[in-house]
Amino acid sequence: MIKNIIFDFGNVIGRFDPDYICGFYCDKENIDLFKEVIFENWADLDAGYIEYDDYKNSSIEKLPENLKKSGEDFFKDWYTHMPLLEETKELIKFFKSRGLKLFLLSNAPQFFVDRIDYFKEGVENLDDMVFSGPLKIAKPGSEIYLYALKKFGAKPNETLFLDDKAENVTAARMLGINALVYKGEAQPVKEWYAVYG
Repeated sequence: MIKNIIFDFGNVIGRFDPDYICGFYCDKENIDLFKEVIFENWADLDAGYIEYDDYKNSSIEKLPENLKKSGEDFFKDWYTHMPLLEETKELIKFFKSRGLKLFLLSNAPQFFVDRIDYFKEGVENLDDMVFSGPLKIAKPGSEIYLYALKKFGAKPNETLFLDDKAENVTAARMLGINALVYKGEAQPVKEWYAVYG
């Protein structure tokens, strides 16, 4: 019986699209270069292996002169260009109304964690959250899943994990967690829950 739902954030609760986000900071002519520099080691930033200010400064230094101001602006408020996914908001209400416990497990830097209230409408019904950055461990490594299960008081076989990345879903399944690749569509999840929940 499923008692817990664990959501990822990027492309599950909020849309994380580097092209879309970078489009707010530079023109189309420069977007490929800008994106390449900005997101070069983003996974390490998410995992907490690099401090935010160090990553920011290093990225801005690599940008050509005409894009340095754009880089500075990006690192101030990129998270404000992650619109909430409507179907996920509805899915959260669906599970909440059925008495399930709802959690968040996301690879995200401390900078994002400190600003999670910006997404109040998307996370206010969640019971608890775990982020990679402060812990310096990240998906798909098993350690963060085990940490989250313990923190949430959740048993793997009673938990459904939703993530947009197949490698994270595979890692969860290897630990006995029910897991689905989620692409912002609520109906397949509801259908799975109707059969296996």
